[in-house]
Amino acid sequence: MISDFRPRFQFRPSISDIEQNYASSRDALLAGNYELAAKLARDEDDLEILGCALIGCGAIGRGLKYLENSANSHGDTALFQAFAYWCLGDTDQAVHKLGSLAAGDLAVTARQFIQLISTDLTKVVIFYPPEFSPPPSDRSIPGLELREIYAVDFDPTQSLHEILEEGFDPDVIITLGLFGEKLPRGLTALDCQFVILAVDFDIYFAGQAEELIRADVILSACSYEHHGLTGIYGGRVAAFPGLSFDTETGYEGSGWRTKKDIDIFFSGRAFYRHAVEKARMLFRLATIDDPELNILIHHGYLNADDYRNYIERAKIVPIIHRFPFTITQGRFVSALRFGSTAFTDDGILPAVCLDISAGVSRKFDQDRVEEDLENILGNSDAVCKFALENETEIAKELDDLFWSPPEREERIIKFALFQTVLAGHPVPNQIQPRRADSMPAIATEHHQAEISFAAFLDKPLDLEIRRQTRLDFEAGLSLKANSLALRFNFARFLWIAEDRQTALAQFKIAADLCDSGAFDPLRDSLHSHLLQPLGDMMPYQEYYLRSVTDLLGKDSKCSGARAVIASTIATYQAVDKLQNNLLEDGIESLHQALVHFEDNFIALRLLTKAYAAAERPPNDIAAMFRQTLMLYPPFITELLPIGLMAERNIGRDSDALEWVKKWAYLMVRVDWGEANAHPIPDQTWEHAQHYFHRLPPKLYKQLADKFPDKVQITQ
Repeated sequence: MISDFRPRFQFRPSISDIEQNYASSRDALLAGNYELAAKLARDEDDLEILGCALIGCGAIGRGLKYLENSANSHGDTALFQAFAYWCLGDTDQAVHKLGSLAAGDLAVTARQFIQLISTDLTKVVIFYPPEFSPPPSDRSIPGLELREIYAVDFDPTQSLHEILEEGFDPDVIITLGLFGEKLPRGLTALDCQFVILAVDFDIYFAGQAEELIRADVILSACSYEHHGLTGIYGGRVAAFPGLSFDTETGYEGSGWRTKKDIDIFFSGRAFYRHAVEKARMLFRLATIDDPELNILIHHGYLNADDYRNYIERAKIVPIIHRFPFTITQGRFVSALRFGSTAFTDDGILPAVCLDISAGVSRKFDQDRVEEDLENILGNSDAVCKFALENETEIAKELDDLFWSPPEREERIIKFALFQTVLAGHPVPNQIQPRRADSMPAIATEHHQAEISFAAFLDKPLDLEIRRQTRLDFEAGLSLKANSLALRFNFARFLWIAEDRQTALAQFKIAADLCDSGAFDPLRDSLHSHLLQPLGDMMPYQEYYLRSVTDLLGKDSKCSGARAVIASTIATYQAVDKLQNNLLEDGIESLHQALVHFEDNFIALRLLTKAYAAAERPPNDIAAMFRQTLMLYPPFITELLPIGLMAERNIGRDSDALEWVKKWAYLMVRVDWGEANAHPIPDQTWEHAQHYFHRLPPKLYKQLADKFPDKVQITQ
């Protein structure tokens, strides 16, 4: 039955998978996975580890309070207390805490920490991305000599010594979200400690590889990132959920006093092919069969005022990401700040790092999302009452965890330097060897063909760029003929440049290289999922996920990632055959794409259309239609006519009505932002209109109100 159609998503790995790497909360703490350490410490009822873990997460005040009430039997505890007092500006108390370690196993670490905060003048260079506010010119941290460099204020083609004044040789370089060509050349080769905040490590593999492989310390925001970065790169990795450098801070709580006239609100990247789990979950929410619910999903980003206004009016804000929930997600912070119940998926629950504030969030169960929502919506008034009664404590917790500038940046700097001290004395069995210690250096310059391809994708009609890109690919392949990524990218370039026959010849060679050609996802760029000509043909998120899985599983061949590339190549080959009216040959190629990778929803979409064009049995067409939408339900708008005809032809008219109802809910409840973000074919309107009069009356009216040119209510 169509009523059982509930697209699911899964996290790879789950939090339970990550937990298996640690025997205890202390193991997770020493490894730098502070958010997970806090979860495990609560499970173990260990207040000492919990206090240290909260400090590591950024909740300085609450972490210290927990330590006041614990036995504090571990020497590591003094290190975290010292870091906390340093963040609060109490250097004397920090040094006092470290003094207790003078004669133990941590004596050397304690001395180095004391030297860092009170004795030596440590020279530190920090690079900030555009998301940060420009650093204040008069920032001063005792014990540190700072050079803070904003992204727009330097030329990355220069070396660091050309950017800095003569004679300033840094002891530590920290880059917060800048990597690759956005940094000065040769940065990782300097004789100093190098710290990098990884950004979307599972998406921007090739761009960050040089820095991540060479880093002494890698900073991340959550347990999932810590898990991936540790397993792939080794070395010291520290997850700091309180980073929030791209999130406004400061509790306001205005929404708890606002009339809640929106049941569910979401905005951001809602329905994109490179975020399939999120698309599945939001489709499921948008199509809940209750026309009385006021559900608003905005596909795209709103301005700050509108974003705040909608959150204030919403009873529930769902928090959905490609990896398990973490408190560092900006939408969660916004819900907490402005006053709305955060509806979270699987992951580390807010109650791990928050106390009172966790009472305004709820977790949903994958198997009963709709039922959980109904319960939460029915309890909305009680949540508002709870929030108002505990407003002071919620504000304190939020301000303790998510600091505001300029103290926020100072805490990040101190956290990074604290980790360099810990990195100098790794704990056996907790810190993996650095990847850089067992592999050759990456060339400091990207391959010219990749640079040219990026330029072409930016300006595809520029004939000179097109000519140069082709020459650079040919030159690169003359040196690396067995490079899978280079060959695959060359074929895609030729396809977009409309040299179809040469593209097909290159795709054929690339297909042969999928099994044994040279390939490393850390070094080989397949370019951005955000570029429509590429994203329309390749399931990028699945490529990223399988690359991570391969690398974590020590699959040196990266078989999973290769399979996605092979599936994409077969999809290109199928499109050429279908466009030349070779239906059966095209169908065969699409089946081959699914043999390589069965969840290739892009190939499934094409196969649904090809089955219809080839007049395959309606049962087969209906099954293909459902399978496609189970993986990527936004395709319903394009494929609805095919699905309706197939359902009717096999006598399932009631299911056809249910499909139209789901589509109508999606159209009514989603604001697609830009006019062409989700076009509706005329054929879809023509087939769907036969069912409009059988929709729930309120849904029928909502559809007519939103699309008056297409829907007229008839009695």
